[in-house]
Amino acid sequence: MLLLSFLLGFVALALFAWGFVAVAWRVAAQYGRRSLWLVWLIGAAAFWLLNLLRLRLQGMPVHLPPTTDLERVTIYGMLGYGALGCALAALSVRRRQRRSVDGRLTRGAVAAGIGAFFAGMFIVLVFVALGDTGLFSRLKR
Repeated sequence: MLLLSFLLGFVALALFAWGFVAVAWRVAAQYGRRSLWLVWLIGAAAFWLLNLLRLRLQGMPVHLPPTTDLERVTIYGMLGYGALGCALAALSVRRRQRRSVDGRLTRGAVAAGIGAFFAGMFIVLVFVALGDTGLFSRLKR
């Protein structure tokens, strides 16, 4: 059951990234690549709000501002996931669109954007893991 939950979460993240890349591509094609910073901010906020909604639906009490360290990591970590993931995906869209000859969204551009989104989330996970490792080393002493 845990594997199924993991796979469904992974697919949901990939669908969000796919939608973000598609919207970012269309906005950049219509309004110029300088508008990608606004798409990035809106995408990160949407990711954060969707995850807060998911937590509420799962029954976790979400306090804003957070009252415990676990809530702080959960709430601000999700903001970091969305912000860095959407930023790298937007940069990928910008680079791919600059290289595009006809300006059409291709499967390769979508795949690169989704990969960049997951790479941004992985970078945030590395920082969280380093913080947890530091906490564990302090607890041993």
